[in-house]
Amino acid sequence: MTLVCQESPHDLLLIAGGIGINPLLSILYHVRDLISLKEKGNLEGDTLIPQKVLLLYSAAKQEELICKNEIEKIVSVNNKVKCKLFVTQAEPSNGLKGMFSTDWG
Repeated sequence: MTLVCQESPHDLLLIAGGIGINPLLSILYHVRDLISLKEKGNLEGDTLIPQKVLLLYSAAKQEELICKNEIEKIVSVNNKVKCKLFVTQAEPSNGLKGMFSTDWG
């Protein structure tokens, strides 16, 4: 098996549910740091850095969205990183929506 690295610009989609956010949070921190370094001119020509990042994160209840504040902080300081939060077993509030579907946009 051969792993081929695309040199062209690309986006990154991260999808997590519940505590499955933990490994993706590490990826999100790493990408945030790479984007920051590139924007400051300290990282030249790295084509592995995504152009945009979208995190879709779902939990049963709003209080189960662990690290929500940290994720929102990352999103607030980086315009290339976006996040959509979902709750599946509670009344949606504060912009949180139900299950993943094609009409959540």
